[in-house]
Amino acid sequence: MSNITIQPNGSGSGTFSIASPNSNTSRTLTLPDSDGTLLTSVVQSNIAAEAVNESKLQVSNAPTNGYFLSAQSGNTGGLTWAEASTPTRTWATQTRSLNTTYTNSTGNEIQVFVVWWNNATNRVCSWNIDGLQTYGFSTYVGEAFSTITVPDSATYRFNSTSTALRSWMELR
Repeated sequence: MSNITIQPNGSGSGTFSIASPNSNTSRTLTLPDSDGTLLTSVVQSNIAAEAVNESKLQVSNAPTNGYFLSAQSGNTGGLTWAEASTPTRTWATQTRSLNTTYTNSTGNEIQVFVVWWNNATNRVCSWNIDGLQTYGFSTYVGEAFSTITVPDSATYRFNSTSTALRSWMELR
């Protein structure tokens, strides 16, 4: 059998009372088998499965499927259901030149699609993204294309020994 000890603090002068409510039902108070201060800290292992729910979190608005919980310090409980923003992206023809470095300053990654004319066989082409270079080449005369994804804030460059850029499009 475990012992029960009530230990007062010698420096304090307050009175602490344990009182039971007016009830005809017997109740049992089980103390956790871990250190901590009751009612002000909880050890995660002592939280029952599914014990924390939305109402306990005091979220400031009703949930909507596909939304996420966002910190909002001015709202009740500090949490709000918010819609995840998806950037609207569209293909746009860009005025660009071969063998020139550009910077993606859109705030999002972009997709770049380049079409160029090979006027001779075995024309070399390469992408350079933040100094990382990839190589490729075209083994025939005619139109050729290449595409690459450019991270936000990265520099990018399409290098080609071709003489004619046909089209440069970016999904921004």
